[in-house]
Amino acid sequence: MEEPPRVNRNVFALLFALSILLLVFSFIILLLRRLQTLQEWPFNLKGDGLYFLPVLVQIVLYAVAIYAGLNLGKRVGLGAPILEGWTKGEPVRERAVSALKVSLAVGLGVTAAKYLLDLLVFSPFVPGTISQLRQVPFVLLLPIPFQQGIGDEIIYRLFGMTVIVWIIWKVRGSKDTPLGDRAYWAGIVLAGLISILGVLIPGAPLIARLQYAVIILVGGIPFGWLYWKKGIESAIVAHVISSVILVLLPLW
Repeated sequence: MEEPPRVNRNVFALLFALSILLLVFSFIILLLRRLQTLQEWPFNLKGDGLYFLPVLVQIVLYAVAIYAGLNLGKRVGLGAPILEGWTKGEPVRERAVSALKVSLAVGLGVTAAKYLLDLLVFSPFVPGTISQLRQVPFVLLLPIPFQQGIGDEIIYRLFGMTVIVWIIWKVRGSKDTPLGDRAYWAGIVLAGLISILGVLIPGAPLIARLQYAVIILVGGIPFGWLYWKKGIESAIVAHVISSVILVLLPLW
């Protein structure tokens, strides 16, 4: 099998810049909130320089995840097709509009499903996620759509799902035969299950952990399908749309 082309450096740069902007925005919001609360600058470089350590770790993590996802994705038909075409000067308008329509539909559908599950299934037993958001200062909610829409899609879809599908492709042996749908669905489901591991850690009540796990999976499966069919750009857009609406709902 012919070796696939190398990672498009322009696509890598665009996705990496997006992740950096996400981290900077989240960090600024956190600092502003702490400054408002403490009425003083929340840290100094000499005494509290470790505040920057998690940010640096995340920068490295995003860089590795984006590069690995784009590199391995080329071997299994996953990646960022719209950005790839755009950076090469190809006409992508029609493809982008089509992907945007599907992303909007998926984003609204996921939002409705999450809201109804929260309201009708879980709220009688535990505080709903929407009602819990009402107790959080709005300024702290601002980064959530971008942390979820950009961060989660890069880590769990572009990286996690791609690696799983790539492993299936490698293990299967016959690399000249296109992968079947089952390989991609395995990647979608397993990446979704991996994304809920954090909320399954013992400590919270079982029903609360189940609540968050189901809510995450309700989005993870459609977003994974979008990544497979339309590219990571579509998954990011759909996830951001869904998260923005869910963050704004408590204001109504």
